[in-house]
Amino acid sequence: MKFETMLRGITWCWCIGIGLVMIASGWIHLNNTIALHQSILEYRMVGEAGARALATVLPPLQFGIGLTLVAYRYSPRIMLMAGLLLALFAVAQWRVVLGGLEISCGCFGPWSRMVTWVSAAVVTIAAALTSGLAWASMPRYNFNENSIGEVNSC
Repeated sequence: MKFETMLRGITWCWCIGIGLVMIASGWIHLNNTIALHQSILEYRMVGEAGARALATVLPPLQFGIGLTLVAYRYSPRIMLMAGLLLALFAVAQWRVVLGGLEISCGCFGPWSRMVTWVSAAVVTIAAALTSGLAWASMPRYNFNENSIGEVNSC
């Protein structure tokens, strides 16, 4: 089996998995923005106005990214957006762990668990894997002397 074929299969499966998680989380938050607002405030990273803005923007963003990942399964740019969003969540969780706070992660509304070093590590690995697969899936441009801007895709 060629490496490119294997990479495409892994990426396809990963996109569906991350996409479904983001759809679920986005849907839960779309239906309960007040709880999300409170959860964001518990992280102590932004004030009232910032929490209100994030509680308004994050649910449709998560839902949209998730839906796009599931529908297209192989969109490196959307995967990169998902990786960046997961990296933001990872930074917030590590801040909680290292700051000694004991709060629920808020990822899935009332079904969320407490933030621990394990949850922070899982989100960090998910962010790194999503971003890495996105980077590996990006088209490559060949700028040698015989071609001008020819695309070499994975």
